[in-house]
Amino acid sequence: MTEPVTDANPQEPPEWIAEILARWVPPPDYDARLSAVVDGYLADQVKKINPSNHPARPRPAKS
Repeated sequence: MTEPVTDANPQEPPEWIAEILARWVPPPDYDARLSAVVDGYLADQVKKINPSNHPARPRPAKS
């Protein structure tokens, strides 16, 4: 099982992603705020499709 990425556990992106990001130039009308709104919308849609607290999904054992 892989360890989650957190500020305490930073990980480098795969090389191919780093290459794409290094070459990417945002378009003149790029707005990071709009990108954040789109990202939030997509995350909400994924939660609707695959909720992490689905009643049929077994809960992890408490230690």
